[in-house]
Amino acid sequence: MNIEGFLSVLTRWRRRVFQRQEDQRIKDRVDALRAAAVFADLRSSHLNVVAEVMHERRFKRDEFVYFEGDPGLGLYLIRQGAVRLTRRNEHEEEVEVVELGESDIFGALSLFEDLRRVESARSMADTIVYGLFRPDLTAMSNRNPAAAANVYRALGRHVGRLYASMLECIEQRFGRTSTLEILSRTASVPERLPS
Repeated sequence: MNIEGFLSVLTRWRRRVFQRQEDQRIKDRVDALRAAAVFADLRSSHLNVVAEVMHERRFKRDEFVYFEGDPGLGLYLIRQGAVRLTRRNEHEEEVEVVELGESDIFGALSLFEDLRRVESARSMADTIVYGLFRPDLTAMSNRNPAAAANVYRALGRHVGRLYASMLECIEQRFGRTSTLEILSRTASVPERLPS
């Protein structure tokens, strides 16, 4: 075998090995997306498109994913580990909002709009997350509009459920009249809401 033949065989072998590794990474991401309630109803072909643009990030225990007030660039899906969302109260004390685990997502609002983070996110264990960022979703919209539309629809349902749950909590805590007052003050002037 001459050198060109050897290089050709080596190139084909390398391509197969790296393609298998890439295929496994995509499969792992598709599995993670399918396990997340928000994406569970998406078609496999759309999950594959999303998986291709996701970015893996690893965080050590107690490492911050982002801080309250940071620019929001995208959402995160927890593949492994746990993340605690916290917010500072009026006394600048850190208060836990929620602790999330495998298959949970957080930061979804930043895919819709250029918003600042309303909470801090800190890993509670060694954690692997998959990030889906606004520029990637925008590019996906150009390449595969149907997949992007279904992702936006799934996220819209998710945000809608969170909003309904939040209103229910406010109503239980403060009553229907206060809830209606809050709604009337915020619904008419969304551009004045704090970022």
